[in-house]
Amino acid sequence: MQKPIKTLACLALATSLIGCASTSSDESQQTVTTNVQLELFDELKARLDTAVKQHSDEELQWFATQAYASMTEALKEARDAYSEFEHDPKNINESGLFSSQTYGQEMIASLNVFEMAYKSAENTKQRVLTVMAVAFENREYLHKVNASAIYPNDFRRVEKQLKQVVDHVANNAEVDNDKLVSLEKSQHKLEAKSVTKHYLGEPQETFKKQKQQQFASDAPLVMARSEAALMQAKAFIQGSPRQHDEIQQRADAVEFALQRAEKIVTQVRELKALPEKQYERYILNLEQALHGIATASAAGDFRNETLKDHAKLIEQAMVKTSQSDQQKWQSLAVELEKVKQDWQQDVQTFSVQSKTLTQEKKALEAELLEVKAVKAAMLTSPNQEQPAALSVVDDAVESAPAVETPVNDGSVVPVSDIPQAQSDVELQKTAPTSEAQEQTVSS
Repeated sequence: MQKPIKTLACLALATSLIGCASTSSDESQQTVTTNVQLELFDELKARLDTAVKQHSDEELQWFATQAYASMTEALKEARDAYSEFEHDPKNINESGLFSSQTYGQEMIASLNVFEMAYKSAENTKQRVLTVMAVAFENREYLHKVNASAIYPNDFRRVEKQLKQVVDHVANNAEVDNDKLVSLEKSQHKLEAKSVTKHYLGEPQETFKKQKQQQFASDAPLVMARSEAALMQAKAFIQGSPRQHDEIQQRADAVEFALQRAEKIVTQVRELKALPEKQYERYILNLEQALHGIATASAAGDFRNETLKDHAKLIEQAMVKTSQSDQQKWQSLAVELEKVKQDWQQDVQTFSVQSKTLTQEKKALEAELLEVKAVKAAMLTSPNQEQPAALSVVDDAVESAPAVETPVNDGSVVPVSDIPQAQSDVELQKTAPTSEAQEQTVSS
């Protein structure tokens, strides 16, 4: 009876031990599975954030409509799958009722489709920009000349045409060049039209009013020239709408011509309305104006000439004065150039002389240092044989006239009669004589 009881106890103990081992193994496996799920969750979350950011590029939608539509659909599917395990990562390995894939697998597949569509959209955009480079350059200039504000309807029509060509290039391997050429012509026409409006809008309105006021009947020649200047400016803009500096000059010339036409017509009409008894006063006023110019320019008094000749004589006198002044300025310029050349020559000469003097100074300083070195050597070694450098100095001293030295009693004793110093102390006392010799050599 005791043997079966022991057997049952052993079996129970073994079972409990096996159960404990199984529980520990399941917990370890569950921990590993949870870590894998969290890593996959973080990876998919990061890819989804990147996809959302890429999808926000509105230019891709404009350049690659079809590819962007695929991006939008794939992103929606990825978000739907992500919503199933967004708040509980453990559900990443779960699946829907009618799906053979887990939510994680569905999200991975949708993100892969999105990334492929995104690359396709980027490539399409670059292709469109390359093929339609001229059209997009024209579009940039249309914005610069503010075409959208000057001609809003025409601008919208050209933009619509541009979008149609963009879609054509994006969706077709073969590009229809006729569509491109037509678009570029439309853009150029609108650009020229906008530039003309900007620079010649007011002059055109002024010319139109002058025609309505029949300026041509009173001043046909001046009006013809104004119209010609206006037409030439418009033609130039049609051919070169981006040469803004030249266009501004031509616009200023048109404005000047129109102002001149107005003044001429005003004077003609005043003259027509002038009574006969005022003719003399009118001529005298003109003569006085010309005489004032002649006096101010020191041209002379030409009131004994007709008004036409009066003006010609003033012009000739002023031209002659101008030529004389020009000759004087040229003469002054020649003299100034000569002074400049002389100054440069003096600078060069001074530079050469300065270098020569510097070299001579260095040579003299070297000789003086050598003499000082020999002198110092003699003072420290009296019995040493006298170097050749000082032999010259001694010869100069011996050949020099005797210098008389005063003594205490007031009598004078020649230097040659002074006994030679026999000690260092006495030698030091005679040092001033050596300095005098050095000064003699330096002289």
